[in-house]
Amino acid sequence: MADRQRSPDEATDRIGRLELELRECQGRLKGLADNLPGGVVFQSVFTDGIPKIIYMSDNSERVIGVPAEAIIADSSRAYDLIVEEHRAAYAEAEARAVRDRTRFDGELQIRRPDGEVRWLRMIGTPQDPEEESVVYNGVIMDTTEQKLAHEAELRALRYQVNPHFLFNSLSAISTLILDGEAGKAEEMVMSLANFYRQSLQLDPLQMLPLAEELGLQRLYLEVEKVRFPDELDVEFDIDPAIETALVPGMILQPIVENAIKYGMGSAGTHMTLSLTAAKRGNKLVIVVRNDRCAANKRSGTGFGLKMTRRRLEMAFETDFSFDAGPDQGGGYSVEMSFPARFQEVQIAPGIAG
Repeated sequence: MADRQRSPDEATDRIGRLELELRECQGRLKGLADNLPGGVVFQSVFTDGIPKIIYMSDNSERVIGVPAEAIIADSSRAYDLIVEEHRAAYAEAEARAVRDRTRFDGELQIRRPDGEVRWLRMIGTPQDPEEESVVYNGVIMDTTEQKLAHEAELRALRYQVNPHFLFNSLSAISTLILDGEAGKAEEMVMSLANFYRQSLQLDPLQMLPLAEELGLQRLYLEVEKVRFPDELDVEFDIDPAIETALVPGMILQPIVENAIKYGMGSAGTHMTLSLTAAKRGNKLVIVVRNDRCAANKRSGTGFGLKMTRRRLEMAFETDFSFDAGPDQGGGYSVEMSFPARFQEVQIAPGIAG
C-alpha cells in the first residue's frame, strides 16, 4: 500500500512543530555551551547527505577562530579549516555516520585563520534518525594540550625501550669478553649495531606493519643467538594474511627480551621461544611464550610488562587486552590483542559510523 500523502496544512503543521523543536533544542544547547568554556556546541542538518550548520555557540571564534554567525551563513567555512590530510578521512566518517544514522566521535586537526594548528575532538549524535533530513547535535572540544601530552608520554615510553635493551646487551658483551669469547663478543656488537641502525630510524608515534615489527625482533634475536647458539630455539607462527596489520613500533621488544632473560636458566639450559600472531574476529592476537618458566625462579621488576601495557593503553585506550603469567605447559606466556587495522588512518580511530 502506498504511503498516504500529507495535505499542505499537515505539512505546514509538521514544519512548524519541527521548527519549534529545533528552537527548544538550540536553547538547551546554548545552556550547555555556557557551561563548557573550552568547547563549541553545534547543530547541523543533513539533507541528502549535504551538511548545513544551523546553530553554533558564540564561543566558536575563541576555539576555532571563526565567528558563529559566519559559519551559520556558510557552513563550508568550518569544513575548510580541516587540514588537507584529514579531510578525506573525516568526510568518509561523517558520511558513514549520516548514512547509518549513528553517533560519531573522533579527532582531527584544523588550521585556524590565524595559522595556528589545533587538535579538535568532535562528537555528534543524531536527533531524528528516522527522518529524511537528519539533525545532529554535537560538541567540538579543543584537545591540543591533551594530544601533545599524550604524544610526549608515548615518545617517553618508546625511548625507554632502547636503554633497557642496551643495558642488558652490554652486560652480555662484557660477560663474553670476561669469559674469553672475543669472537662472539665482536659478532654480538655487530648484530647490536645492526639492530640499533634499524630501530632508531623509527618514529616513536609510528604504527608499523607486523612484518616490519617481526623483522626487528629477528634482528634482536640474532644478538641473543650469539649468546646462546645451542641453547635457544626460536619459532615463528604468523598468519601471512596479517603481516600488513599495524602494530605500535617495538611493542614486542620488552616481551621478547624478558622471555629470554627469565626463561634461560643455568648453563646448558635449552629453551624454545615461540611467537604466534593471528586474527580473531576483528582483533589481532599476538602471543610470546617461553617453555622454561618453571626452570627459572628469578623475579624481575615488571618494568617491561608495565611499559608494554601502558603503550597499548596509550595507543588503543580501553580497546585492548594484555595478559601475562605461567601457563599450563610449564612455560610463561604473554598475550596481547587489539584492533586489527591494515592501513594508517588520519582521523582518530574513535570515529565510528
